[in-house]
Amino acid sequence: MATSAADPERKVSIFMETVLSRRSVMPKRLGEPGPSHKEIQDMVDAALTAPDHNQLTPWRLVLVPEEKRDHLARAFIQGKVRRRGDVSEEEMAIEFDKAHSVPVMIALITALKLDEPEVPVEEQYVAIGAALQNMLLCAHASGYGAVMLSGNRVRDAEVRTFLDVPQDQHLLGFVCMGSIKSRPRDVTRRRHTDVLRIA
Repeated sequence: MATSAADPERKVSIFMETVLSRRSVMPKRLGEPGPSHKEIQDMVDAALTAPDHNQLTPWRLVLVPEEKRDHLARAFIQGKVRRRGDVSEEEMAIEFDKAHSVPVMIALITALKLDEPEVPVEEQYVAIGAALQNMLLCAHASGYGAVMLSGNRVRDAEVRTFLDVPQDQHLLGFVCMGSIKSRPRDVTRRRHTDVLRIA
């Protein structure tokens, strides 16, 4: 069947609409079902298409399945106790809920190649960010809400140990995904006129 001349324009329009409408959706607004294992694999494949000088892949991912969330919750709690000392039962319950709050939780971890003179660390971080954005866009395009969360817990030794993060790597955050159960609040975005100038 012949492809009409309007089809490429329509594809571009759909793509731009997807990109421009993407936004972070917090865990309290997410629920079941989450992306399937096949959908997650597709998102990771999309992440691997991001710009990456010398194809270093300076990042890795760890999917935390539901059966391991109690272990993650304990690491969250232990980390908070070590940082704060006195933690109430209510605060412990909040940390437990954070570990169970979304259907899909994926840790994003650096795997920087420090012995690559052609690719400085700042370029590698750009590649990590591009890979993350591809995953978030794929989740959005598939009808899911998603967000990456960080905070103090990503630096806690207990959480790093649970995820097997060595000293020369960094846990950047958790990519959280699920079906959108309630509409996120409206936000005002900056415009191209705020950031683009002609040299």
